[in-house]
Amino acid sequence: MYTYDDPKRELYSKVWDILVEHAGASKLSDERESFVSSMTQIEYPTSEYRFQGSLGFGGKLYRDRFRGLWISCYPEQRTVERVATITNVNALLKAIPVA
Repeated sequence: MYTYDDPKRELYSKVWDILVEHAGASKLSDERESFVSSMTQIEYPTSEYRFQGSLGFGGKLYRDRFRGLWISCYPEQRTVERVATITNVNALLKAIPVA
């Protein structure tokens, strides 16, 4: 049985909102719950999550305690539009404190 950092659920739900609105992540509630659970799990905290969205199969959110949150995609899948999405979303994520 895993334990979760419940106070951070709201924070990561807001992060998912950003990914849905600005990077085409899934609007399905199961996808949101999978993301929030992965990001708040205490025993095995995830450092990256594949959300895909408008960034294609390689669309991932990364988490680092020093760098914070950011998204990217596979270099070979980068287009002008995807780079613009990455830049925009990363600016929004930079304002979110991650401990």
